[in-house]
Amino acid sequence: MRKVPNIQLYIVELAYNNEDFYITNSENPHHLQLRTRSSPIWSKENMINIGIKKLLPPTWKAVAWIDADVEFDSPTWPLDTLKILNGYKDIVQLFTLAMDMDKGESTIRTFTSFGYNYERGAKYVLSGPDYWHPGFAWAITRRGYEKMGSLYEHSILGSGDHNMALALVGNARISISSHIDTTYLSSIVEMESKMLNLRLGYVPGVIRHYYHGNKKNRKYKERWQILVKHKYAPAKHMTYNNDGLLIPTCECPPELLTDILNYFTERNEDE
Repeated sequence: MRKVPNIQLYIVELAYNNEDFYITNSENPHHLQLRTRSSPIWSKENMINIGIKKLLPPTWKAVAWIDADVEFDSPTWPLDTLKILNGYKDIVQLFTLAMDMDKGESTIRTFTSFGYNYERGAKYVLSGPDYWHPGFAWAITRRGYEKMGSLYEHSILGSGDHNMALALVGNARISISSHIDTTYLSSIVEMESKMLNLRLGYVPGVIRHYYHGNKKNRKYKERWQILVKHKYAPAKHMTYNNDGLLIPTCECPPELLTDILNYFTERNEDE
C-alpha cells in the first residue's frame, strides 16, 4: 500500500497493557500509537475516527479506510476513487466484486458490494449469493464525513460497516437485533439521520480478500446475543479516555467484557 501512487498511508495501532507495538513507529508522523489497560472491545471505527482527527492534514479533502486483508486488482483505484468523489458522490465502496480466498489463495466465493447493488437498483439481500457486502473498503469526502460527524463506533462486537451502510439507505433499524436495548437503537437512528442525504456509490473494480481464519468462528449472527444478554447500552456502558479511545465505564457489566474477550479469542484469526 505504501508504494501505491496518489495515496498517503496512515496507520493507527492499539496496544493493550504492556504489549509491544508491531506495525507502527513512534517517530513516524503518519503513525499513531494508542494504549489502554481496559478490556478489549471492537475498536476499528473508533480508531479510524481518532486517526482522521489526529493524523490527517488540516487541508484533507478525502479519506479511505481499508481492511488490511484486501488487495486491489487495479493500480489506479485511488485516482478512480477521487474522480468519483470529486464528481458526484459523497461516499463510495471501493469495489464491485470481492473475491474471497481460502488458505491456498484460491477463490471460494465472490461478493458484490453494497454500493454497487444500491446503484443498480437491486433488491436488498442480507445473505446468499446476492448479498450486499457492506465491508472491506470505503472512501468519503471531507464534506460527507463532517456531515455524518464520525464513523459509527459503538458496535463493540463489530458490524459498524453493516450499521452505516444500511443507515445510508434509510434502513438502519434492520442493522441490529430486534431485541437490542432501546438506547442502542436510538444511537443507530441518530446516526441514520446524519447520513441519509449522503450520495452513495461505488468504484468499479475487483478486490481480493485473503484468508484469516474460518468464517464460522466469527459468529456474525450469534454474537448479537452477547449484547442482548447483557443489555448493552452504549451511553451507559461506554465512555472515552483522554485519547478519544472508547473504553468501558464502571457500569459496564464485567460479564459482558468477559464474553467479548472470549468471542475475540474464539475467532482464531491466526489459524
